[in-house]
Amino acid sequence: MSAADSAPRLSLTEGAAPSQLTVDPPPGGVSAPPAPHLLPPDPLPYRRGPVRAFVALARPKHWVKNIFVIALPVLLTGQVTPSALRAVGVAVALFITASVSVYVLNDLVDRERDRLHPVKRHRPLAAGELSARAACVALGVLAAVQTAGVLLGGVDRYWPVPVYLALNVAYSFRLKHLPIVDVFALAGGFVLRAIEGYLAPGLTPSAWLLMCVFTLCLVLALGKRRRELSESGSAHRPALTGYTTQLLDYMVVVSASLSVMIYVVHLFVPPSHPAAVALILVTVPCAIFALFRYLQAVLVHGGGGDPVRLLLSDRVLMAVGLLWAVVIVLLPAPA
Repeated sequence: MSAADSAPRLSLTEGAAPSQLTVDPPPGGVSAPPAPHLLPPDPLPYRRGPVRAFVALARPKHWVKNIFVIALPVLLTGQVTPSALRAVGVAVALFITASVSVYVLNDLVDRERDRLHPVKRHRPLAAGELSARAACVALGVLAAVQTAGVLLGGVDRYWPVPVYLALNVAYSFRLKHLPIVDVFALAGGFVLRAIEGYLAPGLTPSAWLLMCVFTLCLVLALGKRRRELSESGSAHRPALTGYTTQLLDYMVVVSASLSVMIYVVHLFVPPSHPAAVALILVTVPCAIFALFRYLQAVLVHGGGGDPVRLLLSDRVLMAVGLLWAVVIVLLPAPA
């Protein structure tokens, strides 16, 4: 018997799905191992209609993040009055519409890549249950609602909403592809929610509490990245090529430690002077980012043997250092 006769033969039934690829046994009767599935055999048991598809696109289970973070300042300061609750309710509603806009935009931009992911391919746009045109119409309606709400409520009180939208537009198109920057952008969105929680009822922001929210959300974002990297690799998310599980472990420990330390400081420090708020909100993230960037250079790229050379050759580190210096020089010292 020749080698050609003993080789297994591939056969594909006409009209069969890629996952139905079979291997015919060789003439000797020994079965060859089955071919692997090209996609996991976990299709949805039914096709959702337009209404249910849009509800799935809006991710209502995630809305609780807006309620908790925005209401946090009122609860911690004890300013639970009817007027404060009304203001917080409006802020929560605006941020829910803003977050839905972000989900729609993100799924619209990523629909082709999501089709390659075992779970995300079931999202309404990736699964073809909603068209790109329908998503664009939904974005237009949501934008009109948000614009009207911010203008009627006052830009000075609700400016974090458009800033959050701008941040997430940048995230959808660019920032999510940049390691370290991606998790900072995600955490920054929660800081904007917390700022809104102060501004809506007219409270004075606490810089330390905002930094506590930032570092805690870094822990959550980094934990999510670690799970994605360990389960699926970096194929579906380009930013994951800039991480290793060891680097993410270090980042999680640093962020978790900082969140506890900053929260303790918050308990003993009175509400901050506006200059101190700005100083802390800019300089502390700059320091954390620089530390993460250095850890990335050492653990991912194998550098860091000469820290001075690394600092002078890394344009990102130089830009962060320059921003830190400019803020220190230009901001007035807190009274």
